[in-house]
Amino acid sequence: RVAAQALLAEIAAAETHLSSLRSAADANNAAAAEVRAETAACEDATRRLVEANRVATEELDALRAQLRALEAEDDFISAELRQLSHTTALLTQAAAAGSDG
Repeated sequence: RVAAQALLAEIAAAETHLSSLRSAADANNAAAAEVRAETAACEDATRRLVEANRVATEELDALRAQLRALEAEDDFISAELRQLSHTTALLTQAAAAGSDG
C-alpha cells in the first residue's frame, strides 16, 4: 500500500512535470510562430527594398546618360562658340582693314 502511494505520488509529479513541459512547448510554438511572421515581414520588406534599389539604380543610370548627353552638347556648343568668336574676330579685322584702305 505504501509502495502504491509512492507510485501514485511519482505519477502525479510526472503528470505535473509533463503539464509544465506542454505549457513550455506551447509557449515555444507561439514564439516560433511570431518569429516566423516577423521573418516573413522582414523578407517582404527586403524584397521591396531590393526592388526600390533596382528602380533607383535604373533612374540613376538614365540620369547619368542624360548628363553625358548634356555634357557632349555643351562641348559641341562651346566649340561652335569658339569658332564663331574666331570668325567674328576675323570679320572685325577685315572690316577694320577695309575702312583703313
